[in-house]
Amino acid sequence: MKWEYLPKEIQDKMLERQAEQNNGFADSTVFIKDVESYVDDGGFSWSETREEGDFWENVLSYENFDRFYQVYPKEEPEVKSTDPWIVMDKMVVDEDKIWYNDVIDLGFEIKLIGDKVYFKQYGFSYVTVLLECPKGIYFDYEREHPKEVKMLRCDEDGNIIARRTITSLKELKSLVKFFKTK
Repeated sequence: MKWEYLPKEIQDKMLERQAEQNNGFADSTVFIKDVESYVDDGGFSWSETREEGDFWENVLSYENFDRFYQVYPKEEPEVKSTDPWIVMDKMVVDEDKIWYNDVIDLGFEIKLIGDKVYFKQYGFSYVTVLLECPKGIYFDYEREHPKEVKMLRCDEDGNIIARRTITSLKELKSLVKFFKTK
């Protein structure tokens, strides 16, 4: 086993043990030359550590890294992201945020908008996720601005006369239910 192939946690623990036995002095170059360097060569006495010699033999000679992580479990980083594209077991999710699948479940449809300026600038047509309700009410979810829906009221000619931004799923469900039945 070579030093550069060892996981960082194992390298750090080896340097810690080296420093304990060498008056606070730690030097990784010793282990780069020989990963199993003994105290006389600048390493440390494997059998005089808390883990003892068999532990280090398993980890270094037999490359049994699982043995190391049984004694020193990896610390899981704290996850603070709510980005829906990051898939992690411990992802923090605010259940009242509005996600794409929420609007689809409420009956929103994907609509292709014929915008020549947009097409000329980006090379593809503009697409929005929209829910049309009676009396000129529209709910518009733009993928570019996830977690919010714009509620629009339009006149007979399609001009926007009022707008409101909705960021709560609970509020969105209530408004959609109210306006879909009118």
